[in-house]
Order: sequence, then structure tokens, then C-alpha cells
Amino acid sequence: MMATFALDMLIRQQTNHEKSFDDVLKEMQTEFSGDNAKDLTKLSFIAAVKRSTGVDIRQFTRQYLSQANVLPLNELVAEFGLCLVEQQTDDEWSAAISECDGGNHTTRSLLNSWMAHQ
Repeated sequence: MMATFALDMLIRQQTNHEKSFDDVLKEMQTEFSGDNAKDLTKLSFIAAVKRSTGVDIRQFTRQYLSQANVLPLNELVAEFGLCLVEQQTDDEWSAAISECDGGNHTTRSLLNSWMAHQ
């Protein structure tokens, strides 16, 4: 789920907000469902993203999906005036996407809002 959110932010940034992960989903539904459906592989997913958005996600895939690196969520949401606010306790970790205003964080359920539209 967080990888999808990160990919959506990356696509929006690299296409000047003209494309999103929604475009990828439409492409995938056409190509990977129905009577003539192809098998979904990592390479076919990367190709579907490129076809539907023009964004090359090979480096992103190598760095963040093929390896256990931390997703660059702060960098990806910064363009939108947002930041990731993390909270750690002894038992669990949680995070919220917040609006950032000069160091002040106005926490809103922006991630939940994004998830509801997917």
C-alpha cells in the first residue's frame, strides 16, 4: 500500500500532475484482465507504468521494491507541501501525512483520503 502511494506521488511529480497511478490501473485492467489477459510480472508492470504515464520506474523498483530500503515518502510528498510525521513507541510505529507550514504540522487524514480514491 505504501509503495503504491509512493509510486503515485512519483508519477504525479514526473508528469507535472497530468498522470497518476489511476492511469496505471486503467492500463493494467486492459492488459491483464479478460480473455486475452497476459501474466503480470515485474517487467510487465514496469512496462505498463511507462506506457500509461511515460514514467520509467526501473530505478525506483530496484531501489525500493526489490530491496528492503525505506521508501522516500518525505521527499515525494514535500512537493505537495506535505510531510511524514512518525511516532514510535516500544510496541509499534505509526505515521501520518501532514500539511507542513513553516515547521508546523497540521495532521489530517490525507493518506486515508488518498486510499479511499484508489
